[in-house]
Parts: sequence; structure tokens; C-alpha cells
Amino acid sequence: GAATVDELLARALAEAARAVQGHPTVAVLRLHEPATIVPWLAFAGQEALLAYATDLMAPSISRFLPGADARRVAEWAARVLHSYCVCPNAGVDLTDDRTAARFVTTFLLPGLEESP
Repeated sequence: GAATVDELLARALAEAARAVQGHPTVAVLRLHEPATIVPWLAFAGQEALLAYATDLMAPSISRFLPGADARRVAEWAARVLHSYCVCPNAGVDLTDDRTAARFVTTFLLPGLEESP
């Protein structure tokens, strides 16, 4: 298991990104029928996907953070991954472990730090 919350988040983002990008049905729909899947991902199915991902990640994150914070961080990570999947950035490959770790350190962890 992960030793730190940043390691956990980086692993979760990379694994989830690989699962989404490597899913054969999703790949075919994104390539050949984007008008079918993108509106569902971006609008109709968005809340259900985010809730599912949040519920899936929160228990693991709760090893490092209190319950409400764990859910908040899980939802935040789910929203980041969702955004990446719906509107990928060619310069950010979250399927790569190092890129995912750098992304977490640069963009997610600063939001977890308590303000002065």
C-alpha cells in the first residue's frame, strides 16, 4: 500500500487513467462515436461517475485524513480525473506514474495544506 496520501493519489490517478484509456468500449466510442459518450461523461452521467469514484477512493484516503476531509479529497481527485478524461491535455499523461506523481505534488497537494 501507499505510505503517504500523495503516493496514494498518484497511484489512484494513474491506475484510473489507464483503466479509462485502456477500456475497449470507451476507446471505440471516443474514436468512432464521440457524440454518444462525451455528452454522457460531461453531463448526464457526470454526477453518478463522480459519486462512484468518490465512494471508491474515500476509504483508502481515510487512512491519511479524517472522514470528511477524505471524502472531499476523493471527490476533488475524481473531478480532476473526470476533467482529464473528458478533455485530455496532450502535455499531461496521467497514465504515466511519474507524471501522475508530479501532477499530484504540483496541483493537488497544495490544496490540502492548511492556510496560515
